[in-house]
Amino acid sequence: MKQVTDRVAERYPEVEHEHISSLAVEELGKISNSRVTDYLTVLTERAVRSRLAK
Repeated sequence: MKQVTDRVAERYPEVEHEHISSLAVEELGKISNSRVTDYLTVLTERAVRSRLAK
């Protein structure tokens, strides 16, 4: 999750790392039971960026 947090933080420097990290953990929790796990970090990052854009 550190990689996701760091990449999102580059795009949203005004948002605290802790907030981004908690969003990432929450979003990963939503999809962690998926059968296919290859793209979990990409999907998590996309979901966090989407939430922050609102």
